[in-house]
Formats: sequence, C-alpha cells, structure tokens
Amino acid sequence: MGWCPKGNRRARLYTKDAQNLVLTGAISAGFDDCGIADAFPVPVDRKQYEAYLAKGMNADMGYLRDTTDQRFDPGLLLPGVHSVVVCVAAYNSPLPGYQARPADRAFISRYAWGQDYHRVVKERLVAMINMIEPVLGHSWLPFVDTGPVFEKAYAQKAGLGFIGKNTLLIHPIWGSFVFLGVILTDMHLRPTTSQRPQHACGSCTKCVDACPSGALKPFSLDATRCIGHINNMYSGDLVGVDFHANLFGCDTCQDACPYNKKAAFKHGSPFLPEHEYNRFPRPQQVLNLSNKGIKRAFHGTPVAIQRPRRLKQIAGIIDDQLRR
Repeated sequence: MGWCPKGNRRARLYTKDAQNLVLTGAISAGFDDCGIADAFPVPVDRKQYEAYLAKGMNADMGYLRDTTDQRFDPGLLLPGVHSVVVCVAAYNSPLPGYQARPADRAFISRYAWGQDYHRVVKERLVAMINMIEPVLGHSWLPFVDTGPVFEKAYAQKAGLGFIGKNTLLIHPIWGSFVFLGVILTDMHLRPTTSQRPQHACGSCTKCVDACPSGALKPFSLDATRCIGHINNMYSGDLVGVDFHANLFGCDTCQDACPYNKKAAFKHGSPFLPEHEYNRFPRPQQVLNLSNKGIKRAFHGTPVAIQRPRRLKQIAGIIDDQLRR
C-alpha cells in the first residue's frame, strides 16, 4: 500500500487507486481525457527553448522569456511538486470552419467561437480538485495556458498524443482541437501511458504547406509572422499584414491536418458559437459597432480579450483586402 507523507494519512490508497481517482475525477469534472506525468525531468530541451527566444521568434511575448526559470523548475510554482496532471477539453464541432466562410465575411478561429476556454477549463480544474483533494490530501495547483508550464510537452509525456509539425498536441481521438489544463501536485502519482496507438506526422507537411504567412516550419512557429498571434496578442504595427480574412485567430494549419479531418466532435459543447457573427462576422458590422457594442457582441468569448479599437483596426484592414 502506498502511504502519503505525514499529515495526509487519509490518503492510504494504492498508487493505482490514486491514479484512477484522478483520472475519473477529470472525466466527472467535464474533461474528455486526462493523463499524468512525472514533473521531472521537464520534457523540453532548455537549450532549444532559449535558442528559440534568442532568435526573437516569440515576437512580443516577453513573458515566455521572463518565466523561463519557472517553466524548467515547476518546484518554483509548487514546492515539492512531483506530478503533473494534464486534462483535455475538446472543442472541435460539426460546424464547418474557414472553408465555409462567405466571401464577404471575416473568420474567427474555432477556439474563440464559444465561451472563453480560460474560464471553462479553470472551473473544471477547480471542480476536479474539489473532488480529489478531500480524499488524497496534498497540494493541487491548477493552470490553464496562461501559466508557465509546458502543458503540450507534459501531455505528450503523459501519453495523451504527440506534438505535430504544427507545434500543437495531436490527440488520437480529438485531433489538435483541444484545450489543455494542468494541475501540479506534490503527491507521487503513478504516470500514465497511452493504450492507443501514438502516430506521428511522418513525411506529411500539409500544415506547413498551408500556412498562409510562412510562419510555420516543422515543429517550429515564428510568432512574428503567425496571423493567429498578430490578430490576437500582437500590439505592434499592422502595415503590410495580409490577414487572409482572419479577424481573430487562424485555423489554417489545423484544417490542413489529416488527423483533424477524422477527429471526433461533441454536441452541446460550451465552445459552440452563440451567434453567426461569432464565426463569420462582416468586417463592416464590426466597424459600425461602438467600443461598448464590441464588448457586448463578444462578451464571454476569447475575442473579448482583444481591445475594441484594435479589433476594429484589423476589421478595417480585412474589409479593404476583401474589396480588392
């Protein structure tokens, strides 16, 4: 029997029992899959990561550099951390994406169609912790993608899929249309390994070939050229940027991926769009809204993180490009 340290004697469970409780707790909280990985060694090569930053390919995402130490030592986030729990929330839907965009419309990425995943995933992580902590004790610290944790690399380590040439985790059932939430814990949990076949990209380069801005190379993304970054987080000059009608985000590399063409989808997901303009807004429609009107129109979705004036600026550029 695997005993916990002093102060957590209520958690006298077999290692496998503790693992099962965590995995079933994730499903009960609303996640579509869950895996567990040892926190150490961190599954990312630090020299390669720092070389990426040195090339400036992180664009204006200075936080990637500022949080380097925490990323490579999760013990700075949670002292005594032993395990990383990775939870998967699928957001693929039966609704067609960019390929169904009317010629006079802009496009919003699938991940931003519905409710803000930061809130939904965080609520599920907290609900999961509230289920397992009273039984297992120990400390549990949740993060969504704003936390300094290599969630994709840990997901791969936990057997939840593989990181493709599009730099995203590709799940064997849900493809790359997945949100990831992680929980750090100081409990020794039994790591998971996938019971499903784990394929890789092989010689396929469809995602790289499809990237409209040339930002994507196999297993490497240059954020300074990525449309999905420029119309989301980037705060610099937009002169000369061809958005290819993408108002917020960009799904091109994911749409091209063969795994996504056969990926499962869910009905009744909180990530489905409430209105048509959450998928295919008319640029003029956005331009005609006041700042408050934009906030109301996209309230509760990831698009709401974008400044209204910036969103209108991008809509204006797209409107001009669509008229040419």
